Amino acid sequence: LAAGWLVIGFYLGMRAARSEWGATRDAAVAALALGLAVLTEYPALLPAIGIGVTVLLAGRRKREVLVGALGAVPPALLLMFHQYISFGSPFAIGYGHLQGTPFSSEMSRGVFGIATPSALAAAQLLFGQYRGLFVYAPVLAAAVAAFAFWPRREFRRVAAPCLAGSVALWLVIASYAYWQGGPAFGPRHLVAAIPLIGCGRAFWPAGKGWRRAFGLIAAVSIGVNLVGT
Repeated sequence: LAAGWLVIGFYLGMRAARSEWGATRDAAVAALALGLAVLTEYPALLPAIGIGVTVLLAGRRKREVLVGALGAVPPALLLMFHQYISFGSPFAIGYGHLQGTPFSSEMSRGVFGIATPSALAAAQLLFGQYRGLFVYAPVLAAAVAAFAFWPRREFRRVAAPCLAGSVALWLVIASYAYWQGGPAFGPRHLVAAIPLIGCGRAFWPAGKGWRRAFGLIAAVSIGVNLVGT
């Protein structure tokens, strides 16, 4: 769900960035969608920031885009209201109230279970048979490689912030006590980064051999996930 909100926010944000009129409206709805992504899954904040920076860098009417960013306020207020009702403070989140549960020990490490990145966890999240993103979806490895084909200007303004948000999410999850994500198929904590990683496909070479290679990799990815399903 968080990844879906990010896709909507990214699409509408880029439409706002490139439009001559209606930029504030599209930016406001985009900010609302990005806020709902964070409301759904806190770590989605990192790719959401990447999208926000991308939209701002690509924006023709930056002032209108910045005004539209106020669309993120309602989800923030909703989250604060929920936390006030549940925990007595708008700034207290559920992860801070796990005393007496099986999670209390690990979640007390660092900040809500997040300390320094583990090299082993970072590698497992990408290449491990248990939770490796590129093992469960090799097509995403191809998409990452395809960023090398992006025009320099587009890479700097669009791809770089999105990749930065994705890398930040990966490193934060590699720092998390429960990086495995519990009972799941694949690295569920990295799902929010998948739409941004997949954008690398935009400038995949157009030759027939390139298309066939990508189709084969995509077919393998679909097959792996059908087996899991």
